[in-house]
Amino acid sequence: MPDEAQFAGRRSRILMVAACPFPARRGTPIRIEKMAEELGRRGNEVHVATYHLGDPTTSPYYAVHRIRGVAGYQNTAPGPTWTKLLLADPQLLRTVYSLAGEIKPDVIHAHHFEGLLVSVPASVRHRIPLVFDAHVLLDGELEYYDMGMPSTLRSRAARVLDRALPRLADHVVSVSEEIRQRLHDEHGMSMDRITVVGNGVEGPFFEGRRGAYPADGLQRVVFAGNLASYQGVDLLLQAFVHVARARQDVKLTMVTDSPTAEFAAQARALGLSERVEFVASDLGRLPDLLASGDVLVNPRTRCPGVPMKLLNYMASGTAVVSFEGSTRYIVNGHSGVVIPNDDVEAFAAGILRLLGDATLRSSLGTEAKNYAAERLSWSATASSLEAVYARLLRERRAKAAQPTAQ
Repeated sequence: MPDEAQFAGRRSRILMVAACPFPARRGTPIRIEKMAEELGRRGNEVHVATYHLGDPTTSPYYAVHRIRGVAGYQNTAPGPTWTKLLLADPQLLRTVYSLAGEIKPDVIHAHHFEGLLVSVPASVRHRIPLVFDAHVLLDGELEYYDMGMPSTLRSRAARVLDRALPRLADHVVSVSEEIRQRLHDEHGMSMDRITVVGNGVEGPFFEGRRGAYPADGLQRVVFAGNLASYQGVDLLLQAFVHVARARQDVKLTMVTDSPTAEFAAQARALGLSERVEFVASDLGRLPDLLASGDVLVNPRTRCPGVPMKLLNYMASGTAVVSFEGSTRYIVNGHSGVVIPNDDVEAFAAGILRLLGDATLRSSLGTEAKNYAAERLSWSATASSLEAVYARLLRERRAKAAQPTAQ
């Protein structure tokens, strides 16, 4: 049995389970990728078991093991589907079970509820400590995915699963204090079994350069991310109607790799077809697109975790307007502008206030960037994970040493 000293410098073997496309340029896959990369950089041996979907590029810091895949299935959008649950996840279960026997990891670290479920058989069979990474809670998440089920049934199922599934793990790491508190207050988990391990920020976002947009005299309000319904893009468009009426020198730039037809149609219906532009997202350009914006917007109203876009926004040094339900780390009037949920007129007023005050924009953006540089790093994330792993190994060793009852 390995001991916790291995996580203080000697190589240890970690099996990450990514029930999602991997790698992929959105929140959850980025969290997994950066955790795996930083743990590997620190000398640990990291294996990632995942779907057949994702960027095929390789990394020197971790090995990727993919399922065979589902014929014709190439859906990389976030959220559950019946194809994933019934066809992809059973393959992932077999992959994890097989890897656990072959590589004999010291710890299994499962992401998403599907990742947790497919990891339990391997954890039990091979007596491997299991960590569950709680990026979100299903209560508040499943409502955005129809899956052919009534909303009331989805809501009830979410509450049951939020209570039952995390208990299958030996320990839970949550991306935010809110998730930790809710698992305790609403679902009865011991606080001692939950550790907050936040996200970090990728270095290029601190180094963004200006000049990514044409020198056309227009100011840019920028949204970056996928266009899933939970992102609140419909609220953003409604708010931008007020901005467009007040100022003629502003454009809304949507930086995304999602299909745009639905929201382009909404923009036309709102009379914004000439005021909204869609720009393809890629990691190489994104830091510059954020740093070159005048105001960055986060219209998501519910997120018990931490939207990755918000951390990237902060690191870019550009002022942010965000609804309060998905705001972490930003202090209203100090490092950004925080608006009550669903108040589109106040959201528009926040944007207009910043567009009209360059000094305030600079002050808020600088404060947010300084906070991100000082507090939000993937190295700190990896260090926290190593402490969790060490604790589990210590507890497992102590339990194994206990005399058995006669």
